[in-house]
Amino acid sequence: MLELENEIKRVVGEENISLLFANEGSLEVFPANCDKAKAAEVVLKRDGLTLKDAVSFGDGLNDYELITETGLGFAMGNSIYLLLEKLTDTEVIESNAEDGMAKKLRELFDL
Repeated sequence: MLELENEIKRVVGEENISLLFANEGSLEVFPANCDKAKAAEVVLKRDGLTLKDAVSFGDGLNDYELITETGLGFAMGNSIYLLLEKLTDTEVIESNAEDGMAKKLRELFDL
C-alpha cells in the first residue's frame, strides 16, 4: 500500500491530493481540501451548530481532523496504529466490537 501511495503522489502531485489509510488495507484518496471535519461542518451548520458542538469517534487516519476539531473526540480501541500515534492526548475507548461508541454516548448523555 505504501508503494501505491507514493506512486499516486508522484503522478497526481502531492499538493493536489490527500491520501489516508482508513485501515491497514484501505487507502482513501481525496482532493487536498477535503476531509470528514469539513463535511461535518457543512451538515452541522444547517442546524446552527459548529464542530465544537459535536462529539466524534474514529478508528482510521481519515478520522483525524474530525476527532481533533470537534468539541469531544474519541479514538476507538480498534484504531489503526497510525491514528493512535497522532492522537497522543485523545481518550481511547473500547473497540467497535465491544460497543465502545454506544457506551461512551450513554456515559456522556446520561442514557
